Amino acid sequence: MILRLAGPERYQLTAADALGRSLWAADYEATRFHFIDFRRALECHSGKAFPLSDVPLRSLPITALPAVLLGRLPGQLVATGSRGETKSYVDSEGRRWTVEEAAEGGVASWTLWLGGKPVLWFRQLEQESVLSHPEGSQFRWRQVVVEASETALETITPPPGVQNVDCELLSYLR
Repeated sequence: MILRLAGPERYQLTAADALGRSLWAADYEATRFHFIDFRRALECHSGKAFPLSDVPLRSLPITALPAVLLGRLPGQLVATGSRGETKSYVDSEGRRWTVEEAAEGGVASWTLWLGGKPVLWFRQLEQESVLSHPEGSQFRWRQVVVEASETALETITPPPGVQNVDCELLSYLR
């Protein structure tokens, strides 16, 4: 997976399999979202930030992906208190978050709570990041390369023959 981040309102995320074949691409700019599924030869365009339906990600809008991948808090949170090293926050939807900061700064872990139960949690380990869900789904990744780019992000162009569909029809984007 490659994250190209031009700012909080502009990013691209592309994924390929172990052989380098393109799986999908997401291109987000402010209120414009473009998704291409290369395996199914489908693409969609949307003007809203909807959640991904993969179990761990359905609680977060697609705009939160760069922050999660970089080990940051996914969105603007308002502090509500602290207990020891754990700080409490509330997001714009009124959901409770608990956050532990890393000794060297940044985020060591965060948990999103609904109805007193954790529904999504992130942990920064020594060499990798882990995003978990109580149903057993877990994503693990490690940041391999970070490099600055001097050029602006170009729009991702779908290959010939890709069918344009409504994003609501792509079940993994709901």
